[in-house]
Amino acid sequence: MLIKDSLTPQEEDADYEGFMQYEGHTHLGNYVFCHFPVSEEGLRDYLRAKLAGYDCQAGLTRFREGNLCVKILANGSELLVTMQESIKGFQRQQIG
Repeated sequence: MLIKDSLTPQEEDADYEGFMQYEGHTHLGNYVFCHFPVSEEGLRDYLRAKLAGYDCQAGLTRFREGNLCVKILANGSELLVTMQESIKGFQRQQIG
């Protein structure tokens, strides 16, 4: 069995369609807010505005009181890295 250090779908001749339920995308960003004073509706609106026009799917889940999880499916990691920084900025604005 071959175990790779990382997946590089752009460089491999592999069919990732439906891979781990990624809906045809190759990368998943998962951002978890635990007990941060972030508005669920505010974060949802922020994500809609920031991700408009990108080839991606995003979802926001509330679990237990005061906890949120953002998941973003994209093709490539660039958008996910950008969104990570953007979400940090949103969070700073909410608590600042």
